[in-house]
Amino acid sequence: MALTRHPVPTSPPGAVRPRAPEGIFATKKGKIGRALRLTRWGMVWERGARAFWPLLALLAFLFAVLALGGVESLPTIALPWLGVAAMAALIVAAIVGGLRYRRVRESEALERLDRTLPGRPLAALGDHAVLG
Repeated sequence: MALTRHPVPTSPPGAVRPRAPEGIFATKKGKIGRALRLTRWGMVWERGARAFWPLLALLAFLFAVLALGGVESLPTIALPWLGVAAMAALIVAAIVGGLRYRRVRESEALERLDRTLPGRPLAALGDHAVLG
């Protein structure tokens, strides 16, 4: 029994145009688009937590003081001053967090997603052949 090779069908030159990476990611459909969206939302969560953790910690502390009855042990004359100080601290923490937060760009999410894949296939899609 002889082994025969089946001819591989080829298209004529110039018949198939390679897809540009912009066209691949512009549709936001399929597995790549979903993975890119999830990566971006994860990065938004990370940056938000990193920027606003002082605000969240201050809110947790104030809630614990109120829930455990820490206000009852304070003198009545100090309560308005402590309330104003707590509100000022919350406002300052919110402003500082807002200044520290950076919006996640799509290119950063694409880079992070590409780093997790073996062989960096998304970066390879954007490569151009050097001819001549």
